[in-house]
Amino acid sequence: MNAKLILIPIFLIGSCVTQDQPINDVIFDVFFNVTTPNGISDQVLRESNSETTDHPVTTVGQKNLPRPLSGNSFQACGTRMVCVRQYLCNNGKVDDSGTKLIEIRLGSGCNTGLEKCCDISEISDEPTLNPLPSTVGCGYRNKNGVGIKISEPTDNVAEFGEFPWMVRILEKTISNGKVVISPKCGGSLIAPRVVLTGAHCVNTTQILNYRVRAGEWDSKSNAEPYPHQDREVEEIIMHENYNSGNLKNNIALLFLATAFDTAAPHINTICLPPANTNFDSLRCFASGWGAKNQGDENLTNILKKIDLPVVSKAKCQNALRQTRLGPFFKLHSSLMCAGGEIGKDTCKGDGGSPLVCPMANNSDRYYQVGIVSWGIGCGNENVPGVYANVKALRSWIDEKLASKD
Repeated sequence: MNAKLILIPIFLIGSCVTQDQPINDVIFDVFFNVTTPNGISDQVLRESNSETTDHPVTTVGQKNLPRPLSGNSFQACGTRMVCVRQYLCNNGKVDDSGTKLIEIRLGSGCNTGLEKCCDISEISDEPTLNPLPSTVGCGYRNKNGVGIKISEPTDNVAEFGEFPWMVRILEKTISNGKVVISPKCGGSLIAPRVVLTGAHCVNTTQILNYRVRAGEWDSKSNAEPYPHQDREVEEIIMHENYNSGNLKNNIALLFLATAFDTAAPHINTICLPPANTNFDSLRCFASGWGAKNQGDENLTNILKKIDLPVVSKAKCQNALRQTRLGPFFKLHSSLMCAGGEIGKDTCKGDGGSPLVCPMANNSDRYYQVGIVSWGIGCGNENVPGVYANVKALRSWIDEKLASKD
């Protein structure tokens, strides 16, 4: 079938998290279902606080429909209206081009940003998604997304699969006799079986408590075009000279029990920078699920991206001396800086996540130059955020990887 030009009307789409929702409620919205050795289920599924939950859940009759988000029923959102994936509701027109447009908004009456409230008569059969052409090698950013694309993106929302090296480090804890899985930090995939993150994110004595997820985008939904993958951690190597007080040498490698399947179109590795590369003043991207602004108590559900300038060491050190750190502060050589622009910064919950910069000879391909570490507030003018300096720590990474060969 030939692709058709579709005019998508603007709807208000998004999650139903209330403004006063406590952070633990958001953290527990990460869904997991595994069985522990002693048989305890650690499925954590929180009911939505949406005002639309008064509508009964209904099963659509004879129409040949795609699968709902769970089970055999669809969430009702009005009279003869149900929640389906946005690209399946095109006012009676089927989009079979393989490029699906989604709109991230608020207040749709549906539980996730991937869904749209749709009249039953206008639901299309689910088309086949066309993956991107395969790219060979590390560091390729999917700037137009994989399988779906956001129309009119806002609030620095990343496309699905835009940063295929982005991973989420999850931590298992016991609460009221149940195993709870919650997000701990971000990280990056530097090899199919190796994750790079901040040393402040992990504890080498608690390896069995960690799990790594790749291919995640919306933590409140399992409706993404391609599923996420989870892997157990087999070994953690932390920098020997890591200082938990000032976060110098803030770097750790997580070796996984099994490799991620990087043949999936939304999962790939990031390249590491050569030691002689200068990234000062280059505009780069950080990504993560942390808070959007200083003082926010909620983590973001959908992966965000922030474009930031890399700040030279001298300029950053001088800027940080104007803060409460005082005039004698010295920026350690294992640290670097980016940002300093109003309202644009990584923040609480982004720790361990990557800062990536485009290669000089290929703007579609990226090096990881930093690891989110610390800052003085978030998004303040002339106050850059501080990152572990991957370029300066490259020899340590190479040494540890070589020891595992």
